[in-house]
Amino acid sequence: MVPDPAGMPPLCAEEEFEDVVATVVAESAPRLFAVVQEYGTRVGVQVAGWGLAHEDHVDVIGMESDVHLGAPRPEDVLRGFGVRDRITARIVWHDPAAATPDDADGS
Repeated sequence: MVPDPAGMPPLCAEEEFEDVVATVVAESAPRLFAVVQEYGTRVGVQVAGWGLAHEDHVDVIGMESDVHLGAPRPEDVLRGFGVRDRITARIVWHDPAAATPDDADGS
């Protein structure tokens, strides 16, 4: 519980405090991962859900259903996404550098 800040002086100047806030956010941010379904042997692929890996658990939201799963580890949610023979699910950690650049400006 946070103590009542009434009457307490600021910790530092506003600009420095923004740096403190940014550090707290960066250090507590969950890691983003996808639950990917692969069809056959490299026949097709789709993202079946997105997950957030927190320090002590994960949360996953399905893409095409009302699936919302919680588990201790990312691998623990895979059973809910491996639907048939020849369709396997795996975890892929999000890599922002792998995204295709937006070509909206036509260049």
